[in-house]
Amino acid sequence: MTFETTAELEDRGRAVPQLAAFFGLTFAITWGLGALLIFAKPQLEAALGPMGPINHHWLYYVAVCAPTISAVMLSLAFGGWGGVKALALRFVRPMRPIWVLIAVLTWPAAFAISEFAMRALGVGGGLDLHALGVGAPVLAFTTLALVSDPGGLGEEAGWRGFALPRLLMLCRPLTAAILLGLIWGIWHLPAFFVSDLSQSQFAFGWFLLGTAAQTVVMTWIFVNANGNVLVAGVIPHLMINLLFDAGVFRGDVIRLESIVMTLVAAGLVAIFSPSLRGWRRETSPPIVAIT
Repeated sequence: MTFETTAELEDRGRAVPQLAAFFGLTFAITWGLGALLIFAKPQLEAALGPMGPINHHWLYYVAVCAPTISAVMLSLAFGGWGGVKALALRFVRPMRPIWVLIAVLTWPAAFAISEFAMRALGVGGGLDLHALGVGAPVLAFTTLALVSDPGGLGEEAGWRGFALPRLLMLCRPLTAAILLGLIWGIWHLPAFFVSDLSQSQFAFGWFLLGTAAQTVVMTWIFVNANGNVLVAGVIPHLMINLLFDAGVFRGDVIRLESIVMTLVAAGLVAIFSPSLRGWRRETSPPIVAIT
């Protein structure tokens, strides 16, 4: 039996209202702007001028960056500038360098293995291996694709920086990952109704499965990389977006992507249990007291 200290109990007590505030504000910003962009675009253009493609407009970036905006605002509200500093420090928490390699290579390796396996079975491939091995690295190192993608920094300070540490105070890593993954997926829902955005071409059910599986993998990295948000959140997020932008996926993109992600997540749970703990020498706790 384990006993919690008074400070730990206080942190758990603060986690619930802080999570409620975070999810409420994040959804209010994104879904509120999403509703305006979907249902009142002519009125917005009358007020703001021609918008052009939605994903090139500043309102789109505000909607996408809502998790980080909310995390910064609430860290300041709940903990003052010390809370904002604590949020920022989650991006540079010390961890074993191997987790950087894992964060970079997990998805490219998983999709490459799945493609070779499908070809060996004579099923037919769903991935472009040339785009995976050549196109994606070229796109990453010769363009601004990584720094111009709002998904990583625009979202991860919120999902993995603010929400995940608090969820881990309330439930086991696997439960926290699934809950956060489903919430993360549902948060994207307005994008499925905007023809300018890639999500409008996807089946929402497969997308939701994929975000839940992806969050299990990111949580596995998080609990083993000392809660480093750059390694557990930003890098894997950017990698999956980079593979999509490089044209790695063909055919029914979202179904293949989600199936592979789910198989990887299931394998991690089978190997490491719902605790998702990896190398046992990694002993430093993934979260610190919240403010």
